Amino acid sequence: MDGFILRCNNLRCRAQTDGRAVVTTCSHIYCLPCAAAFQLTKPPPNGQRNCPACKTTLSKPYDAVIAVLHPGDDYKTSVLSGLSPSIINEICTRGFAFWTYQVTQEIFYQEHLAKSLRARGTEIQGDKEKIIRDADAEISALRNKIAGMGVVEDELRRKNHELMQGWMEKSRKLGQMQELYDKLKGQKMISQVRQAAADRAEQALHMTSHQSPDTRHFQDSISKSAASTPQHSRPNSAPDHTPRGAKFSNIRSSQNGPGNGPGNSIRIAPPLQRPGRRPDNSGAMFYNCTLSPLSAQFL
Repeated sequence: MDGFILRCNNLRCRAQTDGRAVVTTCSHIYCLPCAAAFQLTKPPPNGQRNCPACKTTLSKPYDAVIAVLHPGDDYKTSVLSGLSPSIINEICTRGFAFWTYQVTQEIFYQEHLAKSLRARGTEIQGDKEKIIRDADAEISALRNKIAGMGVVEDELRRKNHELMQGWMEKSRKLGQMQELYDKLKGQKMISQVRQAAADRAEQALHMTSHQSPDTRHFQDSISKSAASTPQHSRPNSAPDHTPRGAKFSNIRSSQNGPGNGPGNSIRIAPPLQRPGRRPDNSGAMFYNCTLSPLSAQFL
């Protein structure tokens, strides 16, 4: 038992006893601070002491004393000197009983502590296994979710590829349709220009075919007189030889020639018209304004 260490029997303290300690007749030991706190060394007046461990009443003065745990040689020589062998044997028996009780109580305490620790370890192990199972279940669920997301991703990639192919095909068709539209638009514009030119030519031919020989002779004479005028006698701006409106509505000829009598007058033919757009926006041209030279017809 020399290797055994006595500890304070106060479960809240459990400090190692070193040098001096308070021992009781009920085989308990306390450190000096705990003994002072429990009033074992200095009992209160008109009061009694009780062992904090077993609640035994300590009424006698030597029921709780301060013991020297590591006495010197002089103390060992004198403490039992003069005592009879029976008393020495009784003292040693009670001393061995104290040590046996302390060792037994320490074993019980350590076993209880070990049992509590094992129970706590088992509880912690169960909690750990539960946490591991929950973690494994969560990991498995996450793996399944990742696998499902992979399938969804592949499906989305496939749809994206299909959409890209469809978009490229529609873009190609749109380009073809735009090219065809531009071509048809050009053809339509060319046909409108041709139709307008044909209408203008037809109108000009129609007007020319309805002019009388005298009107054409009158216009030719006006053109020749304008061409024979000297350049220096012409004003800066060319004079307008175009007959208009009622200026020639009542001109009478002073000469008697074939077809011209004293009562004959000159009638002004309807003027030529400037080509313009048809109201139906078909692109054909029609004549609207009075700008062309007038043709005169002798009556």
